[in-house]
Amino acid sequence: MTFATTSRKDLGADIMCEHDLDPGLRLVTGTRNVAWDIAWRIQTVRGGLFYDANYGAGMIESCHDVVDRRVLSTCQATIQAELRKDDRILSSTTSVRWSPATRTMSSELVCTSAAGPFRLVANVSEADTVVRVES
Repeated sequence: MTFATTSRKDLGADIMCEHDLDPGLRLVTGTRNVAWDIAWRIQTVRGGLFYDANYGAGMIESCHDVVDRRVLSTCQATIQAELRKDDRILSSTTSVRWSPATRTMSSELVCTSAAGPFRLVANVSEADTVVRVES
C-alpha cells in the first residue's frame, strides 16, 4: 500500500476569495493561497469566527481608536502573533503605519514560506480594506 506524502512546498489550495467567494470557484495555490489566508486573518476581528475565538488581528478596529505609537505597536505585535499561528510561514517581518489625513492604517508583511518569499500590503480604513499580494 502506498501513501501520498505532502511536500513542505505544498501550501494547500482554496477557493479564491478576495472580497467574496469567486463566482467561478477558481482555486488559488502556493504562496498566493498563504498570502490570502493571512490577509483574511489580519482583517477578521478577534472572536469574529464562532468556531475559532482566537482567530484574527482586527486591524479595522484600530482605525476607530485614537491612533498613537502604542496602538501601532500593539497592532504590529498582534499581526506578528497571527503570522506565527500559520505553520506555513517560516519567517516574517511586519511594519505598520498610520496616515492621520486619510485615517488609514497600512501594514506591510514580508513573509517566507517553504515555496519562497511573498509580500502583502494591507491598507485599512474605517470604510474600506485594500489588500495587495505580491509574490
